[in-house]
Amino acid sequence: MDAQDGVILASKGTCESNLTFQFAAILKGHTHGITSLVVGGGNMLYSGTTGFLTSGIRAVDPETSNCDQRKLLKEIQQMLNKALEEVKDISKTMKALYESNMAMKDELSRLQKSLKNTTEEELQSLGSMKLEE
Repeated sequence: MDAQDGVILASKGTCESNLTFQFAAILKGHTHGITSLVVGGGNMLYSGTTGFLTSGIRAVDPETSNCDQRKLLKEIQQMLNKALEEVKDISKTMKALYESNMAMKDELSRLQKSLKNTTEEELQSLGSMKLEE
């Protein structure tokens, strides 16, 4: 058995046990070769596979060998909610930038109109003014 047959041979051990591992379980369920393994929230083992027309993710408790898709769905929902909040924050920032840009365009337009209505005499007097330092 290897990762290509969709079976995971699980071992357990700790750093305190001088990195000696003991066989824990055979985890079956995928129909294609396993492409990724992650230990995630709740000490679950998440495995992923990609097949020709199928792909899948399984959440397995390595202690009991039970597959708990509800935990997987809950974690995915939490990740999606976090991403949604980030998108909302980005959207607020984009809206503020847009409004600021529009205000600057309006001010520029107002200044251009004001400049068109300025007489040559007024322009010369502005040019002769000293800027305060």
